[in-house]
Amino acid sequence: MEEFREALSGRCYTDLKVAIFDEPRGAGVKRTYHTVNGRVVAETTSGVQTGRAYSMTFYTGLVIVSSASSGRSEDHRIKEMKQHRPNLRSTLSCLCLLCLSLGGVLSASAQRTGSESEIESLFKAYRSANTDQRAEIETNLRLNAPGREFLERKLGSGILSDRILATSLLATFGNESSLPALRAQLTHADSNLRCLSLTTIGILDRESGLLEARRLTNDPAAGVRAEAIRIIGLCERREDWPLLVEAFSDQNATVRAAAVSNARAPVDDPAPKAVLWQKFHSAMRDRAVSVRSALCLRLSNEPDEAALMMLQLLAARDRSQQIRDQAVWSLDTWYRRFLDRGDRTAVKA
Repeated sequence: MEEFREALSGRCYTDLKVAIFDEPRGAGVKRTYHTVNGRVVAETTSGVQTGRAYSMTFYTGLVIVSSASSGRSEDHRIKEMKQHRPNLRSTLSCLCLLCLSLGGVLSASAQRTGSESEIESLFKAYRSANTDQRAEIETNLRLNAPGREFLERKLGSGILSDRILATSLLATFGNESSLPALRAQLTHADSNLRCLSLTTIGILDRESGLLEARRLTNDPAAGVRAEAIRIIGLCERREDWPLLVEAFSDQNATVRAAAVSNARAPVDDPAPKAVLWQKFHSAMRDRAVSVRSALCLRLSNEPDEAALMMLQLLAARDRSQQIRDQAVWSLDTWYRRFLDRGDRTAVKA
């Protein structure tokens, strides 16, 4: 909330970076403006004006706030109009703003062309940039809000980095019409592009993501299989439980870790839950540190006391110092979440 105080001259407060309040008012009247559901609410010394008292219109990045004075009596309006004085400078500022607005409308197509050209230059810079530079470029692209159609065209590019970048941006700027182009990339030779395409499909449409994830649990790339298991686990469908159980035995540790992190047993059947905890016990002895690390994090979110016992064992006996330290942290987290004890003490290695 920002506060605007009118000067003794009767001029309206004007700040082009935020808004232009072109409403002559009596000198010394203090008003506070803020938005409620896209409209402006004015608080004055005589009370609060709400509802449609103020409307907000956007033109070329500026804001015009105009008074409609609804909810007031006719006598009050006439009295206020007599108190207001004509303000030539205010009128001129309004005319200038209208000219700017008209110019913005007339040049809209030119601005879109220039914006697309700038976005294209950022794509070119992305191709030869290092990791840190790419992150900065992607941030700039998100601020420029590239069009969905432009990004979908990039999916047909022969340049892999362009396709990866466009796929990532479509998670924000795409919609269901982008799904066919994204599905076409699930057979691409590059596993990173396949994985990212699957992620983006799941973001744009959960059901479509689940259907593709089921199909990609046998993908040759471990990263794609792990992402498929993550999506399947999040959807929590009973018919997908066998796929999750199978992932616990995958030859790749990344997939096994994804199963540990995301597998959820059907809540109305005790048998799958028993199987899930058996898999957790097996994961305690998994040769991969990444799997045991995923287990520590998962157990810190499980209210069952079996999770507490497993974390205590990992903190005391695991052969890796990294896992012992993580288990201690997970124990403390478990206590805070599920016991809320003031005298809690973590088991030390």
